[in-house]
Amino acid sequence: MIYFGMVTAGMSVDLGRPEGFEGEVVGDYRWKCDDMTGECSLQASYLQGNDSAPSSGLGTAGDLTGGVDCAQRIKLGGDLATGGQPAGPLPSGAEVSLSTFPEDDSHNIRMHPLAKLYPTGQVSLCTPKVQSAFEESGVPVVGCGFEQNCVGTYPDQLPPASRPYLTAACTVDWSQEHTDTLLRLVQQGQDVSPGHYPYAVPDLLEALDTVPLDRNNVMVAGSVSPWLEATLAANGAGKIYTMDYDFRDLKTNLTQLVLRKDLEGQRSVYGAIVSFSSIEHDGLGRYCDPVNPDGDRAAMVEFYQWLQPGGILYLGIPVGEKTHVEGNGHRIYGSDRFAKLIKGFKLLHTVTTHWGQEPWRGSAWNNQPWFVLQREE
Repeated sequence: MIYFGMVTAGMSVDLGRPEGFEGEVVGDYRWKCDDMTGECSLQASYLQGNDSAPSSGLGTAGDLTGGVDCAQRIKLGGDLATGGQPAGPLPSGAEVSLSTFPEDDSHNIRMHPLAKLYPTGQVSLCTPKVQSAFEESGVPVVGCGFEQNCVGTYPDQLPPASRPYLTAACTVDWSQEHTDTLLRLVQQGQDVSPGHYPYAVPDLLEALDTVPLDRNNVMVAGSVSPWLEATLAANGAGKIYTMDYDFRDLKTNLTQLVLRKDLEGQRSVYGAIVSFSSIEHDGLGRYCDPVNPDGDRAAMVEFYQWLQPGGILYLGIPVGEKTHVEGNGHRIYGSDRFAKLIKGFKLLHTVTTHWGQEPWRGSAWNNQPWFVLQREE
């Protein structure tokens, strides 16, 4: 029997010994893919059933080389079991997904070799091996500018009403007074968009009008000030969580902090996730995070995993004509990279009121339309 499956760069798949297998065991299936080269190889195989030789297609990577995603059909002989756990016999001709986007654990993507070399950034993306890895991932590096900002926030990242709460240490005070101020302004119909991102709030309101918010369980991913949380609360969100990598003291009843490490391995937690101007920075090291050409894809896999089936992701990212990364500052998404990002999601609506009917033009980093995406079942 020949079965089909898929593998993803950087992962090893140990198929173990299938349940009910009675043939001579030569070894376990183990496909290993290299993030840097995209090459995949079969580490071992076994004889299937009463066949006198290993099943067809084993022992060679064949056409699997050349694509960093390694997302090509491969032939696997025998009945399949994933992760060493027996899956039982499969019907003849079955197609098996070992690691397509929705089922892939983001941990596999996070474990990029560069993330191990540069766990806190501190490297120019123009360093040859780094630049080469980004290019292989489909995100060429344009310019060699280098920034490092582990904890600081600057005024233009904030709405004007939040700037009085910017401390001398360049951190934002998430006090009850602060969140009450923003909430009151939103309820009065005022625009609390950050200075760098005009129209962020009115465009979000359009997105919420088009696809109503899940009112019970909403997570905000990547906030430096509570303007998103205030906007969501003013539009009916009941329980709001703010996700961050590190602890911050939230002295408000508007939202509750959840740490990313506490979400590791969690599934189907939230009815909606809201992320604005966040994932384009993931993996660039600008904010002292591990360098990873596919950090943004890992974030999207996490969003998929944390959303309930049918849940909604409201996503704001900078888009333009061509995909690239500018220094280590941010990615700009062309339609090609965007299509990879949203695998596993259905695009319901794009807010183009302030950025024109065709968002894939130019290269302005503050051109960040809202995309409304639904997690597919």
